[in-house]
Amino acid sequence: MSEIDQVTQRNAAMVEETVAAIHALNDDVSDVESRVAKFEVEQQSYRQPVKRYA
Repeated sequence: MSEIDQVTQRNAAMVEETVAAIHALNDDVSDVESRVAKFEVEQQSYRQPVKRYA
């Protein structure tokens, strides 16, 4: 097998691993979104002053 073929096979394997990781992350994001959607938050923004220490 030529070096180009080996590199091509390694690249293809990396692409498959990356796609699998993307799908897993997408599932995780969906899970987090559904959990966060259960919380209700007020639309008002609260800003607290920053405490500064000398």
